[in-house]
Amino acid sequence: MVTNYKVIAGGNAEIRTTFKKIALADDDLTLIINNGTIVNPNFTFTASFDEPEPVPTEAPTEKPTEKPTEPPVTLTDGFYIIKPDWSIDSIDANDMFSENTASSGEYMLSTTLTEGDKLKAVKVENGAITTWYPDGMDNEYTVDAAHAGEVTIYFRETYQSDWAAFGGYFYIDNGSTPVVPTEPTTPDDDTVTVYFTDALNWGSANIYYWNNGPAWPGTAMTVHETNTYGQTVYKATVPATVTGIIFNGGGKQTVDITSDITDGAQWYTTGEMDGSKYKVSLVGGTQPEQPTDPPTPTKTTLTLQPSSDWQKDGARFAAYFFGNGETWVSMTGSGNTYTVEVPDGYTSVIFCRMNPSSTTNNWNNKWNQTSDLSVQDGIGKKYVITGWDNSGHWE
Repeated sequence: MVTNYKVIAGGNAEIRTTFKKIALADDDLTLIINNGTIVNPNFTFTASFDEPEPVPTEAPTEKPTEKPTEPPVTLTDGFYIIKPDWSIDSIDANDMFSENTASSGEYMLSTTLTEGDKLKAVKVENGAITTWYPDGMDNEYTVDAAHAGEVTIYFRETYQSDWAAFGGYFYIDNGSTPVVPTEPTTPDDDTVTVYFTDALNWGSANIYYWNNGPAWPGTAMTVHETNTYGQTVYKATVPATVTGIIFNGGGKQTVDITSDITDGAQWYTTGEMDGSKYKVSLVGGTQPEQPTDPPTPTKTTLTLQPSSDWQKDGARFAAYFFGNGETWVSMTGSGNTYTVEVPDGYTSVIFCRMNPSSTTNNWNNKWNQTSDLSVQDGIGKKYVITGWDNSGHWE
């Protein structure tokens, strides 16, 4: 008997047995198998096979390690400077504005800018950009050479017309916020000292200047002296490269001053107006000569042209001013032209046709009236009555 074993695959095997001739012992006549043919069909035999145990798969010598994915940085809610690609992923957490405690509603950020950087400001809430300053496409500010380097950026949520060159919502100041020196400094060739006489008693004075100047309303000026007229003279030292200045204080401001900005130059308010801004006159000199008389503020005069109906029955005319408290003022004139001087500080007026039987001005003696009018709208004009009540216009 010959047995052959052949491995087919892992876990399987083929066993082949060949029988040549099998007979019972000592019996030549009893054959069971002869040359591979079963002669005695009653003969049986059995076989067994021990299945081999599977070979265990060897583990890798070293398990590869994967670098864990870093969680995304969550930005704190607030205002940020953003640069292209204009996605929240491009915002640096260090580019968040902080509140400017020196100016309510204003924020500031000290950072480094490169010439050619394109900037917008954004508001981030709950990890997403909710507002762009300014909004829209292709209106970002491109940093020029004068505003590159170590700078301070100031930001406000409302549009600032004097920041229009930077997009209207932020302003870039080279360096940190200027510090007023505790002791007077001697100006050098790179600075000039200018003076402002508070002839109208504003009570304080700031100087705002452009060409790398401070944010509005500018830098507080220091008191230089009180002149012989009891007026306060302020002074400030500014870069010699400034191209324009504005003095302001007490909610008022001068016109733009763009000439004669030299060391020792001095201006004072004349009382005349250019729209809502005060005109100035140059005195000049480090120790300037004062005008022979203090300038007298020019009063604002309003003119009324009543209709023929308003002039009936001997009517007289009065103006009711409000916006800074309230007060009545009788108008003077005759025919179809009456005038009145505006008391200081009042912003609104109502012209009234009054009962001539009394000189007292109040609403009980009023016959007819106009609607609420702006004093500013009436400067240099007259109000023409075209009907009995609430009918008229400035011209």
